[in-house]
Amino acid sequence: MTLSDPFSSTDKIRYTTKDNKAKAGQDHVETKGALTFAPRQTKAAVNAGLLPDYRAEGTEAFLLVLKQGSFPAGLNVTSGITAANARILDDDIRGTGR
Repeated sequence: MTLSDPFSSTDKIRYTTKDNKAKAGQDHVETKGALTFAPRQTKAAVNAGLLPDYRAEGTEAFLLVLKQGSFPAGLNVTSGITAANARILDDDIRGTGR
C-alpha cells in the first residue's frame, strides 16, 4: 500500500483477504492483520501465502480489503478505494504441484 501523504505519527490500517476466483485454503492463505506506518513512511506490504496445486487454472484473484473504521483520523479515502485485486498467475506445472 502506498500513501500519497504520510502520517505524522505511527498509525495502523487493518486489512483482510477475501475470496474471489481464488479460494482461501485452496489457492491462498487467508490473511488478516494491520499495516503499520511509521511517521513519514509511505509504503507498506502485505504478505499473503500462496498454495500450489496440481491444476492448471490460469490467472485467479483474491481481494485485499481495508477494514472500514480502521482508518486513522485525517486519512483521505475519498477516492472510495478500499479493496484491491491480488492476482495469482498460474505457475503450477500440470501433474506436479509445483
